[in-house]
Amino acid sequence: MTYFQREAMIWNQLQHQNIVPLIAFIPSYKSSVFPALISEYFENGDIRKYLRMKRPVTIRKKYELLLDVLRGLEYLHGSLDPATGKRFVHRDIKGGNILVNNDERALITDFGNAKFIGDDSNFISSLRYSLNWTPPEYLIDPQKFHHGYRTFGDMWSYGCTVIEVLLEKDPWEDLKEDVEDTIKYGILTQPEALQDAQYDGCWPLIAQCITKEPTNRITATTAIAIIQSMMGANETR
Repeated sequence: MTYFQREAMIWNQLQHQNIVPLIAFIPSYKSSVFPALISEYFENGDIRKYLRMKRPVTIRKKYELLLDVLRGLEYLHGSLDPATGKRFVHRDIKGGNILVNNDERALITDFGNAKFIGDDSNFISSLRYSLNWTPPEYLIDPQKFHHGYRTFGDMWSYGCTVIEVLLEKDPWEDLKEDVEDTIKYGILTQPEALQDAQYDGCWPLIAQCITKEPTNRITATTAIAIIQSMMGANETR
């Protein structure tokens, strides 16, 4: 099975309002040696493009988009592959892999790094990762990226994506220290921009996603309840 066939196999099983649907898989596209995975085109593009196009985007709307991502993750982490009975992980959650459709709903896309939880096969889906969104356990021991992954890694990446969406820039880009070493061994503190009153409650959510001990990270289901509570609190102000 090729890299693209595996991606298509996983992607095609996922049917949810916050997952971009796969329309078709073409083994050889035109003159290219690479296949094509066809999905719907959204003019809003990825979430970063959407935020640039629609500025200023309210905090509430950003929360709504972040909730969409969580609902997609909750579905992904709870879905079972009928052949193996195993659940899925995405392993590359970031703004570039979140599209916004015409109804301004966020959907997860790009399943090139997705795998089944507990799949110990030697199939390596990708050697690439997005540093600023990558959990420390993958950086410290790259073998865990290929064989030791769990839903905890996606939740770390989600916490980084919260920063990305709220501040509309890459997470940790303002670090004065080396980003990789800080993620691996340092202490990640609240970005100064998130200390603004409009972001009250955001850092505790993020902090629960980016704890260094993977098993201490919250689940997508818990994060949904936290954001819903934050949205309710903002409405009463």
